[in-house]
Amino acid sequence: MKDAAKLGMTEETRFVTDFWGVSEITLPVAPEACEGVVGVNYLLGGGEAKANSLYEFVKEVLPPEEQAGLYIHGTRNAVWQNKALKIALDEVGYDALDGDAYKEALWKMGEIGFDADGSSGPCTYSPTERAGSMTVKFLQVQNGKIVTISDWREVPDTLTFVK
Repeated sequence: MKDAAKLGMTEETRFVTDFWGVSEITLPVAPEACEGVVGVNYLLGGGEAKANSLYEFVKEVLPPEEQAGLYIHGTRNAVWQNKALKIALDEVGYDALDGDAYKEALWKMGEIGFDADGSSGPCTYSPTERAGSMTVKFLQVQNGKIVTISDWREVPDTLTFVK
C-alpha cells in the first residue's frame, strides 16, 4: 500500500485485501496509505473482534500493547477444533478416534451451523463442501480505525464456475 500511495494509485483505485491485509498489526506500518482500504474477512475484525466473547482469552494471555483483533482467528480455530473433537469423542470414543471420525464431526458442525459465538459465519463443512464457512464481512480503514461496513454476506460457490 505504501508503494501504491507513492505512485498516486490510492487516489483513484479502491484496494481490497484479505483477512491479513486490514488489521491492527498491518495498519501502523502505513496508516495514511491504508486509509479507505477494504478487507474481506471470514472472521470478525477490528472492534467487533475485540468485543466478541472469544477475545476474552486473548485479553487474559497478552498485554494490551500486543492485542490485536486478528487474534480471534486462532481462538475461533481452537474452538472449532475443540467442538469437532468433542463430537468425535462422543460418537466413537477415545480408542476409535481417527481422521474419519474427526471429518464426520466437522460435517456435523456444518449440519448444525456451528458459529463459535458469532466470531465467523456458520460452519458449512459437509460431504460436498470443503469451505469452513461461506460468509464474509467487509471492513474498511476509516480515520485510521478498522470499521465493519457490512453484515455477514454469503459468498458465491466459486467451484461451480469451473464446471
